[in-house]
Amino acid sequence: MRSPILFGAMSKEINTFVSENIGDVAQLARALDWQSRGRRFESALLHSYYEALTNKSKCFFCFKGNKRGNNFLFIYISLYKLSLINKLIMRKLIAEPVFIFLSVLGSLWVNGYSDDLKKTDELNNSILTLSNEISSNIKYSKEHLYQLKNMHYLTQYVIDNFDIYKKEDLRIIHNNNPFVHRFSEENEVIYEKQNTDFTDKKLFLWTNAWEPDNIFFTSLLNSGQLLKIKNINLINEIESIYTKQEERLEGLFVMRSNFANKLIEWDYNRSIKNSNNKNPYFYNKDKELMEIMKWRKDILDQSIKGLEDYIISLNKVVEIISSEYKTIN
Repeated sequence: MRSPILFGAMSKEINTFVSENIGDVAQLARALDWQSRGRRFESALLHSYYEALTNKSKCFFCFKGNKRGNNFLFIYISLYKLSLINKLIMRKLIAEPVFIFLSVLGSLWVNGYSDDLKKTDELNNSILTLSNEISSNIKYSKEHLYQLKNMHYLTQYVIDNFDIYKKEDLRIIHNNNPFVHRFSEENEVIYEKQNTDFTDKKLFLWTNAWEPDNIFFTSLLNSGQLLKIKNINLINEIESIYTKQEERLEGLFVMRSNFANKLIEWDYNRSIKNSNNKNPYFYNKDKELMEIMKWRKDILDQSIKGLEDYIISLNKVVEIISSEYKTIN
C-alpha cells in the first residue's frame, strides 16, 4: 500500500493530508511481544529503495528507505517550507517574544528615566530653595554687620573717651549709628532712638543676637538630599557656611552675651551702692568697666571679621547655584 507521508505543516495547504503518493508509512505504534509474531514488525515496503522526495515535495517530515532495508528519519525542508517558517514560526516564536522583551525593557528604561528626571528636578528645586534661604541670610547678615559695626564704633568711643564721655554724646552717636532695635509685625527692623535711662544702659548691654535662617538647610541635611549634590565646590561651600562659619559666629555671640552678663553684674553692684539712683555707666566709671569694654571691643572685632567672611561665602554659593541650576518656573 502506498500512501501519503506527512507529520504536519503550518499552512492551510499543508495542514491537510496530502493526497500525492510519495512514500510509505512506517508502523509507528509500539507492539507487544505476542503481536510481533507472524509477519515481521517492520513493513516490507520499507525494505525497497525508492526516491520519495523531490525539490517540489510538499511534505514536511518523511521516512525514506534504502536498499539494505535500514530506515532513518530524513528531515527535508524545502525553500517553500522555509518561507512559511519565516512567516509563521519565526514571527511567532522569535519575533514576538523579542518584541515583547524589548517593549518591557523599553518600558522599564522609560520609567527609570522618568524617575531619574523626577529626582533630578526635586534636587534642583531643593537647591534653588536653599539658594533663596541663603539670599535671605545675606540680607539679614548685611543688616547684622551694620549693627555690629555701629556697636564697635560706640564701644571704641567709650574706650577712647572713657573719662569724659557723657550720655548725651552716646545718644547722638547711637541715633546716627543705631544698633539697638526691635522687629515689627512684618519682621522689619525698627531702631530705637528714644532717649531714656533704660535705653542708655542698652548701649552697653546690647549683644545683637545671631539668628540666621537654617530651616531648609536642616531639612535637606536630615532628608539626605544634601549628600546628592554632585558639585564638590558647592557642597564644600555649603558645609563651610552652615557648620564652621555659623558655629564660629554663634560662639562669638555667646561671648558677647557673657560680657553683657558681666556688665549687668557690674551695674547691679554699683546701683546698690549708689544712693542718688544715677546711671552708673556715666557716674560710677571705674577700671573694671574699662576692662569689660575692652573685651567687648575685641569680641566685636572678631565678630565683624567672621561675618564679613560669612557673607562672602554666601554670595559665592548663590553665584554657583545661579550659574549651574535652572530657575524654578
